[in-house]
Amino acid sequence: MEMKTNKIKFTIMAIVLGFSVMLTSLGTSMASTAKEETVSQTAGTAVEARALSATNLDETQAATLETKPVSPFMGKFITNISDYVNVRAEASADAQLLGKLYAGSGGVVLERGDEWSKISSGNLTGYVLNEFIAVDEAAEALANQICPWIATVNTETMKVRKEPGTDSGVWGLASSAETFTVTQILDGWVAVDYNGNTGYLSTEFITLAQKIGTGVTVEEEAAAAQAEQERLAAIEAEKQRQEAAKQAKIQQAIAASSLPMTVQTSAYGVTENDAYLLACVVACEAGSEPYDGKLAVANVVLNRLNSGRYGSTISSVVYASGQFSIVASGALDRKLQSGPNSESLRAAQDALSGVNNVPGFTSFCATSVANYGSYSDYAVIGNQVFYHR
Repeated sequence: MEMKTNKIKFTIMAIVLGFSVMLTSLGTSMASTAKEETVSQTAGTAVEARALSATNLDETQAATLETKPVSPFMGKFITNISDYVNVRAEASADAQLLGKLYAGSGGVVLERGDEWSKISSGNLTGYVLNEFIAVDEAAEALANQICPWIATVNTETMKVRKEPGTDSGVWGLASSAETFTVTQILDGWVAVDYNGNTGYLSTEFITLAQKIGTGVTVEEEAAAAQAEQERLAAIEAEKQRQEAAKQAKIQQAIAASSLPMTVQTSAYGVTENDAYLLACVVACEAGSEPYDGKLAVANVVLNRLNSGRYGSTISSVVYASGQFSIVASGALDRKLQSGPNSESLRAAQDALSGVNNVPGFTSFCATSVANYGSYSDYAVIGNQVFYHR
């Protein structure tokens, strides 16, 4: 009985001991598992942190790469018109007119609305319809299309090159503050028009600016119109003064000559002024030619008068469009004021009296440019050829 009892005790102790071992093992296992989980979670958190950090870095780098330079036209406008647009005191077509914005004008957008925007340009501030302006980046694109770039020389003198390089040829020199319209912008150079040729200026010695107009107020436009009227009136007054002075000299020259008598006896119905004009034409066209050449020039004019194809007066013949180069060059006008020489005056008088050494000939030119094969008849007198076709 005692042995049995002891056996039972040993069995219970073994069971208890085994249970303790199991508990210890279980505790160890649980602690190990908890430790592993902690390590795993910590490692996972570190990996996630590194991944998140890398993601944030990638996003920052991407944002940096995608950042675009801000347009200098942000908050500004350029007119998108071919003529002009009105600027009003309020956002209404019925509001007071404050001024105008012409094509190529620009300024600052003060307020942006759905239909109207408040702008400032020069001395003009008011409202303009949105449909007639381009703003921000669109303004920059439009300005680059319609607003020219101007290059201003900012050194004492600079060379205008034939090609964009310091070793190229030189067209000439540009002076300080001289301006040029830019036709092309290159790396370190700009192309400009230089006396009909393409020249190149180094950007080191110029200031580049885009030519953008500004608004004009009603008062400014009225003042400009008044100034223009005064300018034109002054020009007209000066023309009349010069014409009066010229006519006074002509009358003096006529009075001192025998032209009045020539006119009275001439078969041609001409005035004294026309006779004087004829003598001046002779002096311009054949001043250094022999007398016969002078007489021939006078008769070419009278032959044209007789033909009726160039006008009914000597004046209309001489001033017919594109006929005498001395008219366009101003040489005849200068001769009218200085007066013809005596031989030219005599040639004109003789021609008006009926002396004609080139009957029927209505044209003449220098022998150096003559095309004899195209003339039906001609006569060479001095250095000139008189002919008809």
